[in-house]
Amino acid sequence: MTGGEKLSTIRSDPVQSPQVYRSLVGALQYAAITRPEISYAVNQPASLDLVGFCDADWAIDPDDRRSTTELCVFLGSNLVSWSSKKQQTMSRSSYKSLASITAKITWIQSLLTEIRVQIPRQPTLLSFTLD
Repeated sequence: MTGGEKLSTIRSDPVQSPQVYRSLVGALQYAAITRPEISYAVNQPASLDLVGFCDADWAIDPDDRRSTTELCVFLGSNLVSWSSKKQQTMSRSSYKSLASITAKITWIQSLLTEIRVQIPRQPTLLSFTLD
């Protein structure tokens, strides 16, 4: 998929070939399940630093002008959580994305503590909001 596209439920063209998209996603899932050496390499982080990134695109939806909050969390070099969600209300504030990533990082820290995984440093939170 081309990056940077703004899709609208009203003015967007339909996907030309949903079968191609489903086929690509299926192939990626098949590779992740059937190639244990790939899964092992991906799931062996060199470090256990917890880093969270968040972003809020102000009024990005052309239909209702609501913002979208995006976030992702890395454990070492591996992506362990990600989310993209339209905000419920119109807002110029980036605080919603920061609150979301803070809650997610806190939950992951709690989970890691419960399974006795030591995090060497405090988590890092980075925000790329342009409000």
